[in-house]
Amino acid sequence: MAASSDLVFEVLRTFDRNTCPRLAIKGQVFCSKHGLFSTDPTAYDCFFKTMFDLDGTNSILDIAMSHDLDFESVLGVVDSLRLHGLILPE
Repeated sequence: MAASSDLVFEVLRTFDRNTCPRLAIKGQVFCSKHGLFSTDPTAYDCFFKTMFDLDGTNSILDIAMSHDLDFESVLGVVDSLRLHGLILPE
């Protein structure tokens, strides 16, 4: 029973954090200019797959599913961009 309730809470938490973010700039983000460079190939791949879908019409979950990425990874990219002022307020 506890495992079921944990799963339900995780699903609800995911939907609560699922937004449709939009980049504040047009085109590609220059990572080094904003201190967003990563040497981890998985993080780098997630960043670039995510960045081009941040047009305000795709939700975080949509982006994760379309690129076969983890929701938390895509959310991490969006949060990093938001921290640097690169995501428009909703």
